[in-house]
Amino acid sequence: MPMSAEAISLLPAEVIWSSLLMAGATYLAIHFLLKLVFDLDNCRLEQWHREEPRWNCLRQVSGLFKSFQPWIVGLSRLVDKYLAFMMKTDKPTSHGQRAVQLFVRLVFGDPARMQSANRALHAVEPWSVSERLACGFAFSTLAGLFAVFVLVDSTITYRGYLLIVATWFAAFRLWRGAVVSRGERRRRAVRRFLPHAMDCIATVMSSGDTFRTGIETVIRDFPDHPLCQDLQRLRNELDRGQVMATALQSTAESIGLPEFDEMVRVLARIHQHGTPASDSFVRLAKQLRVSHLRHMEEEVGRAEASMALPTMLVMASCMIVAAAPFVLSIMESSMFQ
Repeated sequence: MPMSAEAISLLPAEVIWSSLLMAGATYLAIHFLLKLVFDLDNCRLEQWHREEPRWNCLRQVSGLFKSFQPWIVGLSRLVDKYLAFMMKTDKPTSHGQRAVQLFVRLVFGDPARMQSANRALHAVEPWSVSERLACGFAFSTLAGLFAVFVLVDSTITYRGYLLIVATWFAAFRLWRGAVVSRGERRRRAVRRFLPHAMDCIATVMSSGDTFRTGIETVIRDFPDHPLCQDLQRLRNELDRGQVMATALQSTAESIGLPEFDEMVRVLARIHQHGTPASDSFVRLAKQLRVSHLRHMEEEVGRAEASMALPTMLVMASCMIVAAAPFVLSIMESSMFQ
């Protein structure tokens, strides 16, 4: 029920002025954020040819971006302007830069891993790194507000503030870890399928067809595989008239695997020196199979090494269970009475 003018006149002046000052401070604190979030005309006019096609793709594949595009884009502009140090992967040159980089890695995670995961996922979800960080900040802020609502009925002490901050950082690291994990899983799937794709392309080229026909064959046989999605983007870039070397280099940067980089070097050597394409791809396919077997052996070795600690714990627990009756009988005997 709204308060009457007489009730308002009975309020102390300190309460009125403190409320007005709090409202003014809140407005000044979020004014620049609201201005960046809702003032997107200049951004669209300046970056139309570079950002608008990517945003159109994001609106089609991400309901989150479609629903909250102004907020995500506005927060990403804030990240680009004020938190650019969280995305830098270059080597520091001074002690201050090293300290900042170490702090960022310990608190917010390694920027190089985030960049790598974002490149791996760019074929299906063309987010920028700043937009992903903006989503992570928004998610962690909502988690922090939830922690505030949980503690609203009790007095918030220093432990409560620490809990809110810990909830914020835990939510942000959870969001970041999910993105990095998705990127790593996609890269592992591409690495496992790449030798089979090269075998298929080598077979097609040995029969007299071109490299592009081999790509289309792989895409047609495995349309939903992550590697085929990258190859689909490569084919689309070639259809738009992009040079083969430039399109391959862009795809190699997105995949980020030395095996695919080797395929790019083989194609460059074929175009420069005119070497037989089919023979080169047959040798490349054999090399990739050997490399794939080596990676599988490394994964088996890491799995065996990770089983050492659980095996020791199981053995220790079995020994405790086996020795427990004897220990209990000795403790109940007259020796300790």
